[in-house]
Amino acid sequence: MTGNTPIREDELHAFIDGALDAARMPAMEAALAADPALAERAARFADDRWMLKQVYGPLGDAPVPPQ
Repeated sequence: MTGNTPIREDELHAFIDGALDAARMPAMEAALAADPALAERAARFADDRWMLKQVYGPLGDAPVPPQ
């Protein structure tokens, strides 16, 4: 992500999920600040993540059926 290296989709999702390697955070934050389209895309993914958590979150606490 340094220089002109494009942001990969998996890195963007890791950033949104709070799982991006700490060493990559400054470059990701700089890329988001420099690219409004990328920042908007990240915001939409974050909104989707929030909505899915609201709808399906309770299922994460349910036991997995044996079948």
